[in-house]
Amino acid sequence: MAADLQALLGGYALEALAAGQPAAEWWRALPPPRRYAIASCYFILAPTPLAEGGLTLSFFIEELMERLLQGLSRRTRREEKVYPGRVRGKINWPSTFKVRFGRDFDPSRFVCRELRYEYDTPENQLLRFLTQRLLESFHLVPETLRRGEWLPAGSDQPRPLLANLTRLENRLNERLRHVHFREITLPTHVTPDHLLRAGTSRSEEYAAVAQLYQQYEAIVLRGEWGPVQALLRAGLVLPAGPEPLWTGVNAAVLRA
Repeated sequence: MAADLQALLGGYALEALAAGQPAAEWWRALPPPRRYAIASCYFILAPTPLAEGGLTLSFFIEELMERLLQGLSRRTRREEKVYPGRVRGKINWPSTFKVRFGRDFDPSRFVCRELRYEYDTPENQLLRFLTQRLLESFHLVPETLRRGEWLPAGSDQPRPLLANLTRLENRLNERLRHVHFREITLPTHVTPDHLLRAGTSRSEEYAAVAQLYQQYEAIVLRGEWGPVQALLRAGLVLPAGPEPLWTGVNAAVLRA
């Protein structure tokens, strides 16, 4: 098995043995844009829970978001509107008579009370922000990595990445086209209030959104070595060909 693994990793294992720099030092010495790109790719490509006891990205996109979009949190607002010749909602008769017998008489007018649902809540803003950032991370994955393979830790059987990656990206784009997503403000950044509202929502799915965002923030936005190291230890991404972005990455993974 060790020989098979050596054959699979090729130069990565030799590079790791030859390199004297600890993985943590290598990571912190990277320019921030490259660190961000590598963390984004690993966050998207790793088909494993993104933290101990956490979600997989696949579960979040394919199952959790489906449940959320079927029952997005909302605020209820009552409003009154004048309708000529038709009724929508419940008629407010005192207001209707005032309108009909006002300055210009019109017996066809109705003042109706309606319920309006607003989906622009803090927890939905967090969901939209995370969804948008995940899609941006998908766009950062080079073609050589998309067509590469995932080698789980402790295994010598790599798995193709492309089909799963394509399916998840397409599904995420579908989620963003949901009719109510257009009504939700995309915040410039996530605030403690977003996380508090999601964490205390009646729907436990929003707490999972907050958890996944915090993992994304630690790994991708901040590049914190502890969470990054845990993710790197889950396995290796084997590019389909030479990839400048990935130079030294798998060697560091083997030292992590």
